[in-house]
Amino acid sequence: MKTNENLVTDKVITTKKEMYDLVWDEYQKYDTELNGLFFNFNVKMPKGEILEAYSMIQKTINGDDVIRMVNGKEQKYLIPKDKRRAEFTEEYEGNCKDYLENLNGSREFVRVADDEIVDFIF
Repeated sequence: MKTNENLVTDKVITTKKEMYDLVWDEYQKYDTELNGLFFNFNVKMPKGEILEAYSMIQKTINGDDVIRMVNGKEQKYLIPKDKRRAEFTEEYEGNCKDYLENLNGSREFVRVADDEIVDFIF
């Protein structure tokens, strides 16, 4: 795996498919568990799409669920069907790992492995 200072790619990722494919391809190259270094690349995407891609990646590789909580209750959809909500359509431009690490300890988004809440990303 490349060091933390190095980006996985110099290309700016702009779609869920690009993000998923990049992480999946990098993950298959190494004999290590999925961690934040696999997300060390730049994105320019709506925040909701980053979360959806991250959720798909976690489900595929670890079998983990990424869920959204509101007032302590699990929501049916990770991203509300009303995608006009600014918080999910707002574009994030920057390092994907940094964005995801910001969600560690979040009360709104959690990752669940074997019915236990675990670090969102490490």
